[in-house]
Amino acid sequence: MSLGQVSLVFLLQMALGGVVTELLGDRAALGPKYAKVSGWILAALLGLAMSLCAGALWDADATLNERWLALSVMAGAAGVLVYASFAGWDKPALELSGLVLALLGCGAAVGLSAGIGVAAAGGSPAWMLVAGAYTSALVLGFNTWGMILGHWYLVAPGLPIKHLARMVAPLPWVLLAKTVVSGAALWLGWSTVLGGEGSLSDLLARHPGRVIDVVNIAARVPVG
Repeated sequence: MSLGQVSLVFLLQMALGGVVTELLGDRAALGPKYAKVSGWILAALLGLAMSLCAGALWDADATLNERWLALSVMAGAAGVLVYASFAGWDKPALELSGLVLALLGCGAAVGLSAGIGVAAAGGSPAWMLVAGAYTSALVLGFNTWGMILGHWYLVAPGLPIKHLARMVAPLPWVLLAKTVVSGAALWLGWSTVLGGEGSLSDLLARHPGRVIDVVNIAARVPVG
């Protein structure tokens, strides 16, 4: 995968995770200022993603998957713009509609972006890459938006701590799901990833220098 493709996948996963946290949060209690800040952060992420994939819409050589990916990103961006724009207007139905559109657009984009990984990973099962993409999105979303909300207490010091607790409560389960998916990927792709036949100790005994590969893989388990 190229740097541009990796960046696109990261931006889309981050945006999807952020949209999920917005849907699960108590938007009325957090207030319109928080909604606008969060919404414009999401808009920035999807704007950057569009800059990386929108060219497929008028590129004659682009694949159908790439065109649908660009359209999905545009739908997600439209949704977060609606959400951020109408926050504070006492229009909860419009806010929710924007978030639902963003969820559908970003969700489709993350799924379609897994096709990039399928092409790059060769023989890796498609389901494994798709599962990895969605669990990575949740890990990134709950981690990042938990941090954003945690810093929001500096702006709204009287905000009850229950909102932050609600944000981070799913994180252990999300991390567990990501660990299971990553463990399955490592198990199924053992020979491809590390070139190993036999146990990990056998591999390191034959090639001590490969320990850095093991460390790199272990470090990537939480975030894909």
